[in-house]
Amino acid sequence: MTILSLFYMHKEGGFTRRLYSVYKALAKEGHNLYYLSSEELPVTHTHIRPCLLSSPLLKKKNSSFWLYFIIGSLLKSFTITRKHHIQAIINFGPFYTFLCLLPIKLRRVPAITFIRADNMKHSRNTMRNIFFYGIEWVGITISERIIFNSETLREIYRKRYHI
Repeated sequence: MTILSLFYMHKEGGFTRRLYSVYKALAKEGHNLYYLSSEELPVTHTHIRPCLLSSPLLKKKNSSFWLYFIIGSLLKSFTITRKHHIQAIINFGPFYTFLCLLPIKLRRVPAITFIRADNMKHSRNTMRNIFFYGIEWVGITISERIIFNSETLREIYRKRYHI
């Protein structure tokens, strides 16, 4: 199976280690995995292939970066899916699943979304949370499967998004 995953950049921590573990396990099983990112991730295998978004805007993590990353990911996820005949999309978060909206809806590629944390707890900024509520709702709605980190998290999302 050929799989696409989207992640914006490498960060230290348990989340990233779990993401890379999934990538390595899929590659070890013989699946071809293409990941779309703003930088090359420190995970290698002959079946893991980076697809990078490159732009001077990607050097700074400001509003220009995020606008470029969102638009670029929406478009590039579609072209990668078409070019490499992607059969499934696996993402760690509804935001990244949203960024694969075009291949999911236009090419009917099924998506699995892992949810590890409540995104609304990251900020008290009302505008940010309204934006992410909409993005997460779309990401959840277009996911074929959603896998939660815990039962408590599943209940939070079930109530918030009426899953």
